[in-house]
Formats: sequence, structure tokens, C-alpha cells
Amino acid sequence: MKKYSLHLVLWIHHKNDRGENPIYIKITIDRKTSYIATGYHILPKFWDKKNELVKNTYKLHQHINPGITNKKNQVSQKIVELQVAGKNSSAKEVKAIFSSGKNMLNFF
Repeated sequence: MKKYSLHLVLWIHHKNDRGENPIYIKITIDRKTSYIATGYHILPKFWDKKNELVKNTYKLHQHINPGITNKKNQVSQKIVELQVAGKNSSAKEVKAIFSSGKNMLNFF
């Protein structure tokens, strides 16, 4: 089985019209990295980098935190499913599954 890690990160390289940055899931498998957009955006002052969550001072934290945690858990579950099935996928392949909307059976 390949080693993997998942982290929630605030992407500081892009901002939307309101000055908010997107939150991404960072996937690292065998030291190769890819990013999946969560669909959420916040101002940098509301991001807790250490805990990888939106700070409680943000009015929508109760909506966003479960959403991003759920997406991260879905990615983790898919990686484990692929590994158990003997399909050692790369970070790019995992990203493709979630970015294209394909399920695992259609992907392989």
C-alpha cells in the first residue's frame, strides 16, 4: 500500500471578487501532490491553518466545516477503497475521480 496524506488548505494564490480564497483538499500519494477544490471560499483571517478548519468567528463556520470535513473523508475513503482493491492510484488519478464526477467503477 502506498502512503498518503490529506490536508485542507487555503489556496492563497487566487481570490474571488469578494477577496475570498478557495479551500482545497491537498492529496499527497508517494510524494506526488494534487489539489481538489471544495467549492468553499473564505477570507484568510477566518482560516485556522493549524486545525485546517474555518474559525468559529466566521458566521458560516457551522455550514462550511462539516462540508469540507465530509469532502476530505470521502477522498480518504476512496483512496482506502482503491488500495484494498489492489489499485494503487496516484494523486492525479484520485483527483480525476472527484473532478470528473466519475465513480470508481467507471474510472478503471
